Amino acid sequence: MQIETAATLRKALYAVGSGVGMLMNGLGFKDQSIPFPFDLLLMVVGTLLFGWCMRGFLRERQKTARRVDAVLAADQRAPVVYLRSFLADKVAAEDSADLNTLTLSVATEEEQLAQALEPIGPVIAIGRPGEPMPELGSARAYFTDDEWEQAVLGWIDRAALVVLRAGPTEHLFWEFEQVRAHKQPAQVIVLVPESKKEFTPFRDRCLAAGIALPEEATRFSAANLLNPGSIAGFIRFERDWKADYVRLPMRYIIKVHPRTRLGRPLYSVYHHGLAPVFASLHVPWRPLSPSTYMKICYALSVVFIVYAALNGSGR
Repeated sequence: MQIETAATLRKALYAVGSGVGMLMNGLGFKDQSIPFPFDLLLMVVGTLLFGWCMRGFLRERQKTARRVDAVLAADQRAPVVYLRSFLADKVAAEDSADLNTLTLSVATEEEQLAQALEPIGPVIAIGRPGEPMPELGSARAYFTDDEWEQAVLGWIDRAALVVLRAGPTEHLFWEFEQVRAHKQPAQVIVLVPESKKEFTPFRDRCLAAGIALPEEATRFSAANLLNPGSIAGFIRFERDWKADYVRLPMRYIIKVHPRTRLGRPLYSVYHHGLAPVFASLHVPWRPLSPSTYMKICYALSVVFIVYAALNGSGR
């Protein structure tokens, strides 16, 4: 209990420190009463403090990440198995904050994907060998080089859904072949990364094996400019394994959208984008209701507009 209390306290301190860093950065940028170069110094120190505190906050959360055994013992549903190249972990383990799209995130990309998939079943994955702490998102289990293939096959047999992130490694394609041999098409989706370095080798390997993936998945879309994450869409399969590409609805990223979730901007995208997958698995799905955060923003906007109109009319 004392350990949990100490961890909670550390996370709270890191959160406060990141807020102080943002405040320092904002003062240095906006407060014209602060002379140069002190304004620049304040912004640099604020940025460094924010980054250091956010990294510490992430580490504290990683220490309490659950493992596969504990998750499956607590949740008896068939799992969602997340397969990917370990090379993708560096990208998916980053948060999804992107100042260009006015989003703020305290959750990693994989966390938000796992949250969107959780109504189907607990999300599990093999952990990268040698990593000091598990990445956040899917629950992790660790296996030796002699064990991992049998573990993957066992998970695939039990899975309600297999989510495979396209990547360049041969091991990943072997996993895809096993999935096609053991699962129904409706139980499989392939995540399409925005990076062609990840998707093109996987698509070419599929073509060589007689598996045609949609050409549309490689085309650039203006919606990609809104995407603070690394996934552009996903491929789902019909009964004969005919592939259909579904682009993620990036409109949910925009802050003014009523269904945007504060701190988890990609969750809304994944939740609404995955609706056809829920339908094919006969899992209940409902659109997200407008968030409390956005309701407050709208209310404050109305108050501001009324206040400005009344002040303007009184002049």
